Formats: sequence, C-alpha cells, structure tokens
Amino acid sequence: MPSRQLVTPTDEALLAVSLDDAKLHLRVDHADEDDLIVLLIRAAMEDAEAVMGRALLPQTWRQRLDAWPAGPVELGPASVIAVTAVTSIDPDGTPVDLDVLDEVQLQADDLTARLWPAYGSSWPATRAQPDAVSITYTCGTWGTPAAVPALVLAWIKLRIGALYLHREAWTSGKAIERNEHVDGLLDRYRVHRL
Repeated sequence: MPSRQLVTPTDEALLAVSLDDAKLHLRVDHADEDDLIVLLIRAAMEDAEAVMGRALLPQTWRQRLDAWPAGPVELGPASVIAVTAVTSIDPDGTPVDLDVLDEVQLQADDLTARLWPAYGSSWPATRAQPDAVSITYTCGTWGTPAAVPALVLAWIKLRIGALYLHREAWTSGKAIERNEHVDGLLDRYRVHRL
C-alpha cells in the first residue's frame, strides 16, 4: 500500500517560497489575494514534490501494510529522516508497538529508505487483516526553506506564476500545460525509481 502524507508544512515559516517573495515574483503589491497566493505556494510545492519524488521540507508520512514483507519495507517518498512509530497487530488482535531504537533498523540516504528488523531478529507475526502494520516516519530533503536550492525555488516561483495567471483556466476548459524545459530545472533532484 502506498504511503500517505499525514502532516504537511502548514506554518508559513515552512513554505519554500515566502509570501513576500511570491508577491514580488508575481508583481502583486496589495494584500487582497494573500490567501490565494499562499494556497498557490503550497500547490506549487506539492507539485514540485510529485515531480521530484521527494519531500522538500520536514513532514510526517504513514505507510500501512497488510503483512510484513519477506525483506525490508520500502519507504517513500525519498529523503526519510526518521521512523517515529511502528505498530503491528499480533495474531491475537493486540496492537504491538515496536521500539524504533531497538527493534527496527532504518537504512536511508537521499534517494532510498528501507526499514529492516533489527540485526538477528525478524518481523513479528501479524494477524491476517488489512493494515496489520503501520509505520509513521518523517521525511524532508531540506530542513529549512533557506536550504532549498535555487533551481527548485525558481521552478516553484514559475509554477506559482502559471497557476496565478491561469487560475480560471480549468473553468474555461483550458488545462495549465507543463513546460518540459522549465521542469528540467528539477532534473538533478529527481528520484528515479527502478
């Protein structure tokens, strides 16, 4: 089952592009559309994350499984920072919290993340039911907005501009098309899954 995002960066201090920078880029000098612009910043950030296959700033995700796999659990998106909780339902139906420090081992780098049982042990038996395993973790490639690379920021600003300029396009039957040359700004940060 794919991972689902639980907590997104909602604080304006955790936006990759600040409201003031976005307004400067859009050449907007009034506050009438501030809420819309913040929404467009978040939409552009989510779009950048989808294109790159990685989380920009720290956020919480959960992956649910029907049973433990034979090997490691692949976590995504890329850039997993830490596993915060692992719970499984034992054969009797009792939830069991695994100690994330002693019972599981995270193998993660900038591109991949795998969760293994601790050395010398195996995954515990689970009840045969949907969502018998739940893994909660934090991921984010850059810890602060100031650390986000200029190419990524440029792409986000260009996407904000397109969304702002064409904000009514969906109702008139015109889609906001992607520009492969602009999307190329994100190429060096994309995670390619095999």
